[in-house]
Amino acid sequence: MYTLIEYPVGVVVEGVVLSMEPKRLRVAVAGFSDALEFTRSGPDWVTEGGQRIDFGFLQFGAGEASTVLPAAGLTLAAGAAASYTTEG
Repeated sequence: MYTLIEYPVGVVVEGVVLSMEPKRLRVAVAGFSDALEFTRSGPDWVTEGGQRIDFGFLQFGAGEASTVLPAAGLTLAAGAAASYTTEG
């Protein structure tokens, strides 16, 4: 699933969710040689360095793209990751 990751300084990067667990998320981001890993800390997601980040997701269907709220996007990402690991 395609995602946008927003850092506190206003930087937004595009990524693809590789895997997701309840408290861990791995994302491939263009320009980075390794996948980025984020962990859940209470209600927030944080970087390996402890920076709080926000996620945004896009959902495509019927020829249109729509924004998905982060909680729903993470649920969709979990389903997409699960189907990829079982099918791939």
